[in-house]
Amino acid sequence: GRSPIHHAVLYGDSQTTRLLLDMGIDVNTPATDGRTPILLASIEGHADIVDILIEHGCHINHVYFSAITPLSVASDRKHYKVIQRLLDAGAD
Repeated sequence: GRSPIHHAVLYGDSQTTRLLLDMGIDVNTPATDGRTPILLASIEGHADIVDILIEHGCHINHVYFSAITPLSVASDRKHYKVIQRLLDAGAD
């Protein structure tokens, strides 16, 4: 299952994402499948959500299934705005 933060991120709802994080939701909370909000935002190409998650201190180099990172999925899907934001924040 997914929590409200995961649903907000998946649907690109920046207002709800920011509200939940401002209320104290952990920015790095994984869904039951292990995917974190930053990974989901990178998969979906939601650059504005990526910015919000970075502002709230997410782990931008989170590794999913031993090799998948937010930067790698954004690159695979050619989400150039997300790639730039991740690189600007120090992703590798």
